[in-house]
Amino acid sequence: GELKADNITLTATALNNTGSKGNIQAKDSLVITLQGDLVNKDGAKIQTSSESTHGQLTIEANRVTNQSILAANQLTILAAQLDNRTANASIYGIDKVDLTLTGQLNNTDNALIQSDNQLIIDADGNITNSSATLAS
Repeated sequence: GELKADNITLTATALNNTGSKGNIQAKDSLVITLQGDLVNKDGAKIQTSSESTHGQLTIEANRVTNQSILAANQLTILAAQLDNRTANASIYGIDKVDLTLTGQLNNTDNALIQSDNQLIIDADGNITNSSATLAS
């Protein structure tokens, strides 16, 4: 289903956002805080409005598995591990993408992590970028 508002704060144990109708969108601020894992796949989208020049998406989770779209003007992910896989996987920030990981980053299988301005990656574990793109 769809969840849309000017500002969204979502706190849960875990989040499975799956399928083309899985759309979580905020105009200005979208904050997702999870004790467990976030799965975003099969055409699902988690994003701030493309019309907002100050849209902020912040995700804090144990593990983030993305095979679809995470997008905002400023996108921040705080996690133990980030898996961004498949050609449909896109983590995109217009102004900034800031990834802080206590474990590893896996960006593979034609996936994309991109910022038009600033890309920051701070990973305590390995960074794997295989047949994929990291761009700023």
